[in-house]
Amino acid sequence: MISIRDRVVRSAPFDGADTVRGLVVEWGPVTGRFDAEVAEGDLALVSNIHVLPMLGDMAVLVRTQGQWELPGGTIEPGETLEEAVHRELEEEIGASLARFTPVGVLRCRSTAAQPARVHLPHPEFNLLLGCVDVAGIRQPTGWGAGDGHSEISIVSLSEALDRLAASSDHHVMAKIFSVFLASKERVP
Repeated sequence: MISIRDRVVRSAPFDGADTVRGLVVEWGPVTGRFDAEVAEGDLALVSNIHVLPMLGDMAVLVRTQGQWELPGGTIEPGETLEEAVHRELEEEIGASLARFTPVGVLRCRSTAAQPARVHLPHPEFNLLLGCVDVAGIRQPTGWGAGDGHSEISIVSLSEALDRLAASSDHHVMAKIFSVFLASKERVP
C-alpha cells in the first residue's frame, strides 16, 4: 500500500490548479496560501490535515460551533500523516479511511508569538488538504462536552460545497475542492 506521504510527493497538480493557486485563507493570526504542488520538504511542516470525506458519491461534513466544516485537525506528537488522518476521521465522523487523494497544501504563516501547540512548527507551517474515500459512518470517538461538534451530514457534493462556501472559515477551501473535484469529474 502506498503511504499518504508517498501519494502526496508523487502527485501532480490537478487540472485547473492554477485557477486556485495562491488563494488566501485567514484565521486570526494565521494567513495561508494554497498550492497544489507539494514537495517532500513541505511535509515536514505539516501541522494540520483537513479532508473532504466521500462515502460513495456523497460528501460528509461536520457541524462545529454552528458552522459546516471539513473533518480534520492537528497532528499529535509522533503521529504519521496516516495516523493523523485515521484518528481525525474516527474522532470527527466515526469513519474508516479507505483511500487518500492529495489536493495540496495551505502554506501558512502565523503572527502569534507562540505556536498553537508546543510541538507544532512555527511561525511557518502547512495545512495538508485531501479528498478521502471512507467506509462506514459510526458514532464519532472524539465528541465530548464542550467540543462544539453537533451534527454529521451526508449530502451531495454540490450541497457540501455550498455549505462550505457559506462558512466563514471554509469558504476558500470550498473553491479549492470545487476545482479539484471538477478536474476529477466528480462534480457537474
